[in-house]
Amino acid sequence: MPRVGRVKLLKKIKHNDNWIFAAALFDSKGRVRRDHVTVGGGDQLHPEGVHFLQWWNAGVRTHEAVGPDAFVASERARKKQAELSAVRSGVIDTTKEIEHPSRVTVKNALGKYEDYIRYHRSLRTFRTYRPILRSFGEFCPHTYVDQVDRAALMDFATLCPKAGQNGKTIYNKLVVLCQLLKQHGRSKLLTASDWPSFVETVRPIYEDAELAALFKACAPHEEMRFKFYLMSGFRDAEGRAVTWRDVDFRHTGVRVTAKPHWGFHPKNWEEREVPVPGKLIAMLQKFKPAAASPDDPVFPSTTGRPDGAMLEKLKAVAWRGELNCGHCTVKHTLAHGTIKTNRCAAGPYCTRWFLHKFRHYLRDPPPARRDRHPHTSAVDGAPRYRKHDGLPERRHSGLFGSRLRWASNSRSCAISKPLSFNIQRYGMVTAPQAGTCTGRDKMCAWSLLHLE
Repeated sequence: MPRVGRVKLLKKIKHNDNWIFAAALFDSKGRVRRDHVTVGGGDQLHPEGVHFLQWWNAGVRTHEAVGPDAFVASERARKKQAELSAVRSGVIDTTKEIEHPSRVTVKNALGKYEDYIRYHRSLRTFRTYRPILRSFGEFCPHTYVDQVDRAALMDFATLCPKAGQNGKTIYNKLVVLCQLLKQHGRSKLLTASDWPSFVETVRPIYEDAELAALFKACAPHEEMRFKFYLMSGFRDAEGRAVTWRDVDFRHTGVRVTAKPHWGFHPKNWEEREVPVPGKLIAMLQKFKPAAASPDDPVFPSTTGRPDGAMLEKLKAVAWRGELNCGHCTVKHTLAHGTIKTNRCAAGPYCTRWFLHKFRHYLRDPPPARRDRHPHTSAVDGAPRYRKHDGLPERRHSGLFGSRLRWASNSRSCAISKPLSFNIQRYGMVTAPQAGTCTGRDKMCAWSLLHLE
């Protein structure tokens, strides 16, 4: 009778920025040593990762995830070894396999959900969900979805901090997994106390001195790009897909419209129009090329398509102006000797400058007014406002209008009445000829006039 292959207990660990399989270590009495593996012939301690069983069957190598607990994995390996020996000896008859057509395996459920997200959600959502689903597929010790219980989710949540992940990341992963399990009738597996806690941090914004230093280091065309993001509150993709047809020079507004030929769709699948300062409209009129057609992007690349390197150009300006984190290098050598170009020594990219922080410059209200939900505007008879939105419901304002609402609600602002009147009557913003805010610093919407 052929000899039965040995079932090996492995652990998937992170070594030199790569995830590899390493053999688990046992003591002299045959007991597994927790978190100890063999790497390069030496004993190393790796608390991260999950355990796998490895065996050969008819010339095919098979891996099976058995979870992060070393003792549970060792017991699973012992039982699997006994099962293979019983099959080889004929004690267990495997000629008739029991099929469960009504039961869904974890592998198939994860694969189908990943395909659904890929073709029905944005690319960013797919790239966020994919590693979460695949990591849970490698971790989950169960075969069928109906076997996944609270203990499996809690073990997965316990494994994440060992890999250096914080509470917010773990919370997001559990949300994705609960969405998947709910589709298969496995809802409310976690209680309120099971969800990880995390601190809701204050959104960082750029100060006026930082923006002034950034614009000083910009070329004229770069300054136009970043001031557009600052004054419009557009997202990165929204600013890239703006065409000259979307700019309303007459009514000082910029529209966010779908561009299927460029693969762009607005967030929440809803087009909107954003009122912008007349100063920005005047800058766009000077910036517009004489030969530009209405369907040309406002900020094209060298090929005439939307520029997909907006973020990279922002970081390049920060590099020239020495405004980055101070750890960015042209060439960076990793721990295992690999050289990466255009990399930050503190991480894969510089975390000092991002386009989405321009949105926070005009959006963040004072703490005392952050949760207020006014039912009417400052002027009697004006339409109702939506929560955390700046203009009436008939108008999709974007983020610039949010600061206008706070300015119009401030009684100490000398130009609050003209602003409220324009919002009520025209649904847009018109800069007053004169007037200064005598209230709190940076509360007036027209504080951007110094960016000329």
